[in-house]
Amino acid sequence: MTNAQTGLAMLIRTTAVELDPGTDPPVHPAAELFPLMEGQELAELAKDIAEHSLLEPICLYQGAILDGRNRLQACRMAGASPRYQEVHLNGKSPTLFVVSRNLYRRQLNQTQRSTIAAEMVPILEKEAKERQREGGVHGGRIAGSGRPNNRVPARAPEPYSPKETKEFRGETRYKAGEATGVSPRTVQSAIFVKKNNPELFAKMQRGEIPARTAERLARASAAAAEAKAGGQAVPASGKRHQIRQQAARRRMIEVVSQIRGMCRGVKEMNIPLIAAALSPEEKRAFAAIGRETSLVMRDFARALEAQS
Repeated sequence: MTNAQTGLAMLIRTTAVELDPGTDPPVHPAAELFPLMEGQELAELAKDIAEHSLLEPICLYQGAILDGRNRLQACRMAGASPRYQEVHLNGKSPTLFVVSRNLYRRQLNQTQRSTIAAEMVPILEKEAKERQREGGVHGGRIAGSGRPNNRVPARAPEPYSPKETKEFRGETRYKAGEATGVSPRTVQSAIFVKKNNPELFAKMQRGEIPARTAERLARASAAAAEAKAGGQAVPASGKRHQIRQQAARRRMIEVVSQIRGMCRGVKEMNIPLIAAALSPEEKRAFAAIGRETSLVMRDFARALEAQS
């Protein structure tokens, strides 16, 4: 169990819940990240519940099943009464709770874990937007002001809806990768395959093909389909060139975007305040780095313009 999962477990408290017999609560979207048991595996769980009753309650979150779909199904098969408990996560992610409870119960390789992460990302993004929207407006306060609002507004403020920026998506990829034990880059590979080649993604879910290999095949297939649609024949060497070309393009966009963000940070610095804390040698060193960086970016811009 990772540190994040251990920390999440420490924040959870539960409350026993009584439901009408025969009532099946709705299923939380995060619970569907993991497939249901089938066949002999489910029959063995039902047999165990019939002999020993249900030892671990089914977890509900806001009235929906978050963990325990298999236990509920086995209870129905065994004719046993299911027990429920509502989990209180103190504002933490129900998706991360599901993963922490299920990921290491199952024999999944890295590729299979990356597919779980890829399917986690949109759910985590939705959760994050909901938390930010709820945090954007507080009763009796103006969001961001830090001061009570004693005046009654003319109308209720609009709910805050955060923009889905690259940084926003990158954060959820990082969280999904951390929760499943795979790198954010591997998560991105799985996301690309899931979006562009469901057949390859299904093979990844079965653990038959590594994520990076599946991504390369998916990109080659997409390039070939695009060329075919344009009436062009793409040789094998041309496909490899297109894959390298697209990879180089993505890398360029990533690096330049990072540099642009860093430049904004530099622009906002209080130079007189910083300079007062630097030695003469440090001033010269950082000034040299600044000049070198500007020259590199100037040459990059000239080379790019020369290709047009």
